[in-house]
Amino acid sequence: MHMWRLGQITANAQVCLDGTEEWVPIRMEINTIEAFRPVNQQRRQLTPESTMQALLDQQVKSMQAKSEGVSVLLSLLLPGLGHIYAGEVVAGVLGLFIVPLFGLALMGAGLWPLVVIIYAVALVDSANAVKRHNAKL
Repeated sequence: MHMWRLGQITANAQVCLDGTEEWVPIRMEINTIEAFRPVNQQRRQLTPESTMQALLDQQVKSMQAKSEGVSVLLSLLLPGLGHIYAGEVVAGVLGLFIVPLFGLALMGAGLWPLVVIIYAVALVDSANAVKRHNAKL
C-alpha cells in the first residue's frame, strides 16, 4: 500500500486476485485498494479520468526531477554548470567566474589546500542545488 500511495505502482501493474489465478491490471482494483486508506485521509471515488490524471502528474513530476550525479559531473567539468543545470542560473554564472578566479588567486599565493576546499564546497553545493530543485516539485 505504501508504494501505491507514493505513486511507485502504476495503474497498469498486474495483480492476482485472492482465491484466483487470474492476473488483472491494478486499475480494475483501484477502488478496492483505496478502501484501505486510513480514515483520516480524504477518500474520493476514483474514475478512469482521475486515475490517468494522477499518472500523468507523476510522469511530469519525474520528468522535471534533476539528477544530483549529473549536477556534480557538470560542476567537475566547470564550476557553476551544476547550479545552472539545477535552475539556479545566477549562482551558476557567478560560480563560472568567481570560483576559477578566486582559485587562481589562491594558487598564486600558494594556498592550494584552500582551492581544493572551495572546489569541493562548490561540488557539494551543486548537489544541494538539485535537492532544492527537486524539493519544489
